[in-house]
Amino acid sequence: MAAAALIPIFIYGGWFYASHQRAGLVGANGVFLYARTMSFADCSVMRPPPDLAQLCDPLPPSMRPPSQEYIWSVDSPLVRRPGITFSAANDSLAGRFALLAIRSQPLAYVGSVLSELTRTFAWDRPVYPDAEVYAYYEFPERPPPPPGRYPARVGAEAAKVYEEGEIGTRIVEPFAGVLRAYQDVVHLPGIGLLAVLLIPPGAVLVRLVRRARRLGTVRGAISGFPPRSWKRAVWTLPWTVAWVLLVTPAAVAEFDYRYVLPAVPLATLAAVICVRREDTQADTLSQ
Repeated sequence: MAAAALIPIFIYGGWFYASHQRAGLVGANGVFLYARTMSFADCSVMRPPPDLAQLCDPLPPSMRPPSQEYIWSVDSPLVRRPGITFSAANDSLAGRFALLAIRSQPLAYVGSVLSELTRTFAWDRPVYPDAEVYAYYEFPERPPPPPGRYPARVGAEAAKVYEEGEIGTRIVEPFAGVLRAYQDVVHLPGIGLLAVLLIPPGAVLVRLVRRARRLGTVRGAISGFPPRSWKRAVWTLPWTVAWVLLVTPAAVAEFDYRYVLPAVPLATLAAVICVRREDTQADTLSQ
């Protein structure tokens, strides 16, 4: 199953290298990692060489804007550089700066990642990273205005050429009203997602405790697991992928609500598989 998931990624990576002569899946790894580190990067600690020093921000980290602004804002040191932001030269420079920041301030980086990750598990849904981006995830009462950011405007113009005409969002009542009401009432709080993610390890822990009580030793409970029971832990694949999908944006870019959605079905799948197997094994033992 894991191989089946990785094969398309390797094929795409091969195409990307053949087309752009750059290893990876996208040409913006360095740019996004640079933006991620700007939440804590302190050039007085990093002491970067002259070519990297031009990417420093004199503002203290506590007063800096969200990480995404260092990719899109015209005030970003990276955006002010010659050429397009995502050129190979700029991406390489940004990547070097980011790696230096992580090596120089590893604890600050870990703290920053954890701070972003905790946003995933909030009870409510606060506005983040800004009101404009947040509004994209709400069903509107009226058609949204044209995009304000320059890259989005360029993308809208390209889409207009592709569609050979005007594009936009149409709001058709009463169906749109039903969707707005649905969104106001039905939602999965972040803490609920965390609870779902904790079900598989919790079920395994309960089983270990029961076995330890029966055998009288924790070590025996762990070492005495039948080999097949570990092989049957198929829930670990969707569970691990769900965590990767949640942690990766916080580690290399920035938390965004859209990054949470793909992890939800995988987390619930892992929970159902684990609980179902526990129930099946319990039924077998009781017979």
